[in-house]
Amino acid sequence: MKRFLLLRLTITTLLLSSCEKMFEQDNITFPSEGGTISVGTSIFSYSLEISDYDYSMHSTLFRDEETGTITVSLEWLTATMKENGSTITLTAKPNESEKRRTLFVHGMHGDLGGSMRVTQKK
Repeated sequence: MKRFLLLRLTITTLLLSSCEKMFEQDNITFPSEGGTISVGTSIFSYSLEISDYDYSMHSTLFRDEETGTITVSLEWLTATMKENGSTITLTAKPNESEKRRTLFVHGMHGDLGGSMRVTQKK
């Protein structure tokens, strides 16, 4: 388990330190009401993932055969992308908690990776 966590942290560090820009925006902020935002990207659709800050929670990828859409969700955030697409659509549920919340969207393009911070106001 410790090896797996160390591997995940190493991968996340590499993703965060990549010099190639994988997302048009590095930080997205949603209002407490939630909503939908589209972001340009160069990542491969099958590498799309959402995690919390320390990777203790992460999303599972779902592919819709009929539409060719890739979807990942974690807690309050859903990210969708067409296969071989260049746009990710982020949808945040309303924040009914008393706290600001943050998740990270990750992706790869070849050997390079990137991350985008997604925050929602309280």
